[in-house]
Amino acid sequence: MLSNNLNIIVSSPLEQFNIVSLFPISLPFGIDLSLTNSALIEIIAISLFIILLKLTVEKSTLVPTH
Repeated sequence: MLSNNLNIIVSSPLEQFNIVSLFPISLPFGIDLSLTNSALIEIIAISLFIILLKLTVEKSTLVPTH
């Protein structure tokens, strides 16, 4: 039943790894600072890592105490 709801046609197995520009930003001299899907995932991962690091080191909320 699940396959009936999935109407996704993939033309290539590598299509899932395409880099898509989410917010195109181009500067003079040919510099491209666009935010891509890959950069967005990296920003989210680093943010989660920093949040978990701050919770464990500074406040010790994730470390059991007496």
